Amino acid sequence: MFSIPVAGLTKSLIAVTISLHPAAAHHAAQGYTVQAGDTLSAIAAHEYGRAADWPALWWANRHQVKNPSLITEGQRLTLPASGAVAPWLVRAATAAIPAAAPAPPSSAPAASNAPAADPAPAPAPAPAPAPAAGSSGGVNWSAIAACESGGNWSADTGNGFYGGLQFTQGTWLGYGGGQYASSASQATPSEQIAVAQRVLAGQGIGAWPVCGANG
Repeated sequence: MFSIPVAGLTKSLIAVTISLHPAAAHHAAQGYTVQAGDTLSAIAAHEYGRAADWPALWWANRHQVKNPSLITEGQRLTLPASGAVAPWLVRAATAAIPAAAPAPPSSAPAASNAPAADPAPAPAPAPAPAPAAGSSGGVNWSAIAACESGGNWSADTGNGFYGGLQFTQGTWLGYGGGQYASSASQATPSEQIAVAQRVLAGQGIGAWPVCGANG
């Protein structure tokens, strides 16, 4: 029969315990400082060999990590002794992740950085209507001729009046009509109107006392 000293037995049991639970002893003694780019899943994969064990890591730190998706560089986390995850813990950890807020509806089109296009040039104004044939100096000579001679610019009826505007021979020659023709009835309508303008300037529209009102 033999015996083992008590002190030796105690040391043997402690050694066996430590050798059987190395991870528990390691995690109980240490925490973890969050590094840039870390996530709970990445830490769980490194510490426990399974990224899916992140709910256990969150639960141990839930008072300082409100949102499992948000940890900050330099934050000190407690490493639980075990990464085992029960179904209720998965539900609790998932529920702690805030739902993404819906994007607000766009009430106005996004501003464009492109330079504004130059405004289209204003349309050119429509050209003024051409004066009616036989019009000049604001007087409708064609209308007066229609009244005086029926619009016959070659009228010579033997009544002493000639052309479309019925000039007397004295008026025709007195206002320079001789430079065009010896008689108004032999001049063109434009030549007769040129002489009529001179008569208008000298005598006024009253030179055609009846038909002048038509012009």
